[in-house]
Amino acid sequence: MLIDTHCHLEMVAEDLSSVKEVVAEAQRADVLRMITVGTTVSTSSQAIQFAKLFEGTVWATVGLHPCDGHAGWRDDLAQLRLLIEGDTKHYVVAVGETGLDFYHPGEHRQYQESLFHAQIELAIEKKLPLVIHTRNSFDATMTILESYRAENILGVVHCFSEGIDDAWRVFDLGFLIGIGGPVTYPKNGSLRSVVGAAGLDHLLLETDAPFLPPQAIRGKKNSPREIATIARFISELLKVDFVDVAQKTTSNAESLFCLPKA
Repeated sequence: MLIDTHCHLEMVAEDLSSVKEVVAEAQRADVLRMITVGTTVSTSSQAIQFAKLFEGTVWATVGLHPCDGHAGWRDDLAQLRLLIEGDTKHYVVAVGETGLDFYHPGEHRQYQESLFHAQIELAIEKKLPLVIHTRNSFDATMTILESYRAENILGVVHCFSEGIDDAWRVFDLGFLIGIGGPVTYPKNGSLRSVVGAAGLDHLLLETDAPFLPPQAIRGKKNSPREIATIARFISELLKVDFVDVAQKTTSNAESLFCLPKA
């Protein structure tokens, strides 16, 4: 049994019928559970609706992506709080994706940092882990997270793309790293080195579907079913049984997101 810990179902499929087929395809590939990730109030609400529709198969996160916020982010944050508080069955398993993104010129760093702090504090208040997005901003992201060390925050650095020293900085905080399609890219030896050094104890599997497809389907839309492809690649990389990869990464996800045991 495999878990896709980070996908965007509302972007993978165009309508409800298509979403049902995406979920069915994933299950046929032994990806029996998935977490669909919110980046705005609208997509966070939609993620919860998918979790209700596919109860026991899909779970949701709620969050404001650093590139998807706007000047009224405080109102949006209030809406996220209402979504969490209205979730009586615990479909919401994390806050995020949140973080910092300095990739695009002219990004308002102070605005992003304020939004990031607010979502960390919401996660602490609601006793939820964090799903972290960081692009061209790793040191700044970790410095903020480390300032909350006394609060015993937990989470995952989604789509990890840094070096091994940075990975150990993440692990020292008690966080995991999300590994997806990029580990299969021929020129991404640095990420394979990180996975080899870290081992399974620190990993979650994710697709970020519809983005970042594995090498075998590069240029096409990614899907949660590709978790099986990523797991097989890591099995060969670490020279361990595929079943061990599936069991350990599933256990890691269950522990972090408080999912029911398989």
